[in-house]
Amino acid sequence: LPIIAIISSFAHLVGIGTSTMISRQMGKGHTDTVNKIAGNGFFLIIIVGFFFSSVGLLFTDPILKLFGATKGILPYAHQYAEIIFIGMLWFPFCVSSNNYVRAEGNARDAMFAMLIGICINTILDYIFIFPLNMGIKGAAYATIIGKLSTLFYLVWYFSKKRTAISISLKYFRLKRNILKPALSVGLSGFGMRSSSSFANIILNHVLG
Repeated sequence: LPIIAIISSFAHLVGIGTSTMISRQMGKGHTDTVNKIAGNGFFLIIIVGFFFSSVGLLFTDPILKLFGATKGILPYAHQYAEIIFIGMLWFPFCVSSNNYVRAEGNARDAMFAMLIGICINTILDYIFIFPLNMGIKGAAYATIIGKLSTLFYLVWYFSKKRTAISISLKYFRLKRNILKPALSVGLSGFGMRSSSSFANIILNHVLG
C-alpha cells in the first residue's frame, strides 16, 4: 500500500499540476497550448512509470524491507510486488490522465474509467484466487489487468474527435516553461498523498 501510494503521489504531482493549466488554457480557447501541456504531462508520466517499474523489479526485496516487510511476510510480498511493479508501467498514466478527463469537464467519463478498472479487478480477484487457485499472485494479476483496462479506456477516450486533448507524439517534448509551474501547483497534492505513505511505513516497522 505505501509503495503504490508514493507512486500515485508522483502521478498526481504531474496530473493535478498540468490539468490545472489545461483548464485555464481551455477557458481561453488555446487548443494547441492545451495539447502541448498534455503532451508534456503524458511524456513525463511515462518516464515516471518506466523509472518506478525498473527500480522496483531490480530492487524488489530491499524496497519491501525498507517499507516494513518482515521475514514472514516477505515471500508473499515479493510474489505480489514483482507483478505489481510490471503494472507500474501504466498505473501512473491512468492516475495522472484521469485528471485531464476531469479538466475537460467530463467527470462522468473520469468516474467510468475508474469503475472499469475496479470492477474488472474485483471479478478477476475471485476468478484468479479461488477457481484458479493462484493465491496472492492472482490478486496481483487482477490488479494490473484492472488498471490495464482503465488504460485502454483512457487511450480510446483521448483518440475520440470530441475531446479537446489528443495523444500525439509531436507534443511529447519536455518543456521547462510548462513543467515548472505545473509541478509547483501539483506539489501540495503530492505532499498530502505521500505523507500518509510515510506514516504507513513507520507503522509497518513498529508492527514488525
